[in-house]
Amino acid sequence: MKLRSLLFVPGDRADRFVKAAASGADAIIIDLEDSVAFDRKLAAREATAEYLSGDRPVPVFIRVNPQDSHLTHDDLASVLPYMPDAIVLPKAEGARSVNWLRAEAAAAAGLSAYVGRAARDGFTGMLAIHPSQVAAINAGFTPSSAQLAYAQSIVDAFAANPSAGVLQLDGKMIDAPHLKAALSILARA
Repeated sequence: MKLRSLLFVPGDRADRFVKAAASGADAIIIDLEDSVAFDRKLAAREATAEYLSGDRPVPVFIRVNPQDSHLTHDDLASVLPYMPDAIVLPKAEGARSVNWLRAEAAAAAGLSAYVGRAARDGFTGMLAIHPSQVAAINAGFTPSSAQLAYAQSIVDAFAANPSAGVLQLDGKMIDAPHLKAALSILARA
C-alpha cells in the first residue's frame, strides 16, 4: 500500500466519504475526533460504520478520539467490526499509548466478535453491563446495507415466484429457511 497522500474527512459528513475516496488520495482518514462536535459523535460513529460496511475503493483509516477523552473505546467498538485499514490515535505519547490502544482494541474487538457470533446464530440482541458495550452491541445486531439488500433480493425472488419452493439467486439455491431469515433481517431494520 503506497501512502503518499491521506485525506481527512469529518466522520459526521457521510455525504463527503465517497467524494474523498474518489479524490485521488491514496487513503482517507475518517475523523471521529476534532472535526466532530461532541453532540455529533454518535452520528459520526454510525455513519462511519455504515461506510466501512460497503465497498472501499481506497484504504480507510479511522482517527479515534484521544486516550484522555474517554471516547476511544466507543469509537473502536463501533468501527472494528468492519475492519478499517488502520486506526489513528491522536495525541499519542509513545509505546505506552500504543499498548493502551492495543488493549482497548482486544476489548472492543472481543465484544464485537462475540456479538457477531451471536447474531450469526440467530440472536437479535444482548444485555449490556456497561455503557461502553452499547455501541458494539447495537452495531453487531443492526443489519448492514449489504445484508438488507441481499435479504430484500430473496424476498423479491419469492414474491415473483410465489409457488416455488426452491429458487436460484446469484447462482445459489434459496428455499423457505432463507426466506424466513431474510424476513427476520428486514424486520430488524
